[in-house]
Amino acid sequence: MKRFNFLLVICVMAFSFYACERSESSELETEIDPTELEATWFRSYPNSIWGGHGQPPFERGETHIRVTFEENGEFIYNRTVLGIYEGTTINDTSAIVIESGVFEVNGNGIDITLTKRLWWDSFYDNMEDFEESGVNTNRYMDVTYEIDEDELNLVYFTLTDLITEEQETPGLDKFDEDYIK
Repeated sequence: MKRFNFLLVICVMAFSFYACERSESSELETEIDPTELEATWFRSYPNSIWGGHGQPPFERGETHIRVTFEENGEFIYNRTVLGIYEGTTINDTSAIVIESGVFEVNGNGIDITLTKRLWWDSFYDNMEDFEESGVNTNRYMDVTYEIDEDELNLVYFTLTDLITEEQETPGLDKFDEDYIK
């Protein structure tokens, strides 16, 4: 019995030490210098096109996203889609969306409030210039970030009309995206 008590005490002490170490390292990992975020970040990926009923999706063109966090608190999201329409090439701009607003850093979280949304799409042959459309001011919800050297990881949620089993919270799509400077 004494041996059991001794082992129990050793296990409790080891667990306590491990928990303290974990807690201290977690606190250090979440302390981020918000000025590191102030930059223009970029990501690019191939477009996935729905292939139709019973057909697999296929790739056509690319999407380039620039996310800018400026020193004055301005936020700019610029998505350019290339070569998505049939008969176009990767050099043809298909669509552009620019959302802007303000941001505030809170620990490893970012509060983003959009104030403007502009768009242009080559599908509409008569579009001569950007159109301004309604903006969902709180499109980006529960945004968190991590920076490792010149790589930014953004995790955020957006509202959607589609509810699927894959969603952690019904009606919210989760995005986990990596960007480079």
